[in-house]
Amino acid sequence: MVLGSSYRGTVDQLSDEDRERVREENFEFLRRTSVRSLEANVVYATASKTDDL
Repeated sequence: MVLGSSYRGTVDQLSDEDRERVREENFEFLRRTSVRSLEANVVYATASKTDDL
């Protein structure tokens, strides 16, 4: 989920070891708190350039 979001740049700056640690800690939180679903809202938009300006 994070890699498809605006947080990708933050994740990319982590070392492989730190990235794995964050991943494991997040999974552990989900297991510990019995999270069964996540809501990931998104807004899509399209734009086009015009010569009117």
